[in-house]
Amino acid sequence: MRLILALVLAVTPSAVFAGQRATFIAKDDPKALMVTLADNGDVRIEGTDEKEYGLRIGGVFYLVTRTETGATVARASDLSAAAKKAVPSEMRQLFGQLGKGVPKTNLKITPKGERTINGRTGKLYAISGLSGTKTADFVMSEDPALKPFGDNLTAYMAAVTAPAAILFGPMMDGILADMNTVFALGTPLDADGKFILTTVETVDTKPADFTLPAEPMSVDALAASFSQQGKSSVTAPPEDLEAMPMDDAADDTLDAAEDDMAIDPESEAAAMDAAADAMEAATDAAEIVDEPLEPQSL
Repeated sequence: MRLILALVLAVTPSAVFAGQRATFIAKDDPKALMVTLADNGDVRIEGTDEKEYGLRIGGVFYLVTRTETGATVARASDLSAAAKKAVPSEMRQLFGQLGKGVPKTNLKITPKGERTINGRTGKLYAISGLSGTKTADFVMSEDPALKPFGDNLTAYMAAVTAPAAILFGPMMDGILADMNTVFALGTPLDADGKFILTTVETVDTKPADFTLPAEPMSVDALAASFSQQGKSSVTAPPEDLEAMPMDDAADDTLDAAEDDMAIDPESEAAAMDAAADAMEAATDAAEIVDEPLEPQSL
């Protein structure tokens, strides 16, 4: 009996199962994004040389951050609640005014036939209205075999951008709606050079690849983390936020809101830190639909 138990314990950690992996690259960036599907439906999404990755286990998305001492885990669904706790209502109002001033998108999708990318043929669309007057070429596949990769990629982006909706509601509503509209066309074979599908292959996976490395942080712990980071962060709206395009009416409203609100530096710093995290996640997703947000970091 002891021998059987020893054999089970020895074999289990190294068990290997077949999975499917789609690898995407960007035209001007050597880093790759990999979406790996386990045979039980769990998903791992990660980039090369990135300290963060996503896991979808039992239909729930988690964000994992590697640290020097291990890793921290957050439920993607908890990030919005944590941001709401960490960011004072006055700051949410302030950022809401900022979001209202960003020009609305006017998405236009025009079919342009077909195009073959790395041996796979998809439908070509000319898409405008995402950023100014630029028209972007998207090649999207309706192949059912690729659909799980596209669906999980879209769901992951929606999960990680949720906190931004707390802060920049009106602006994010438009970005997320555009993202959903574009990705409803199919799985990207080439999203204007931002996401190019290079390979889909069978790979060996281990249970550990789809296992949380730590217990998820609570909403209160996440909010406290945002606040703690904010105390050593910025204490005024960064120039990047102030430089975002807004119409005159919204700009005046924002200035008035800033004058009327008495916000202590620590709360403002925590809010800006949470905003930066949310905006970075939003920008990562927005880049896929033709970079409507610039610059990429705060």
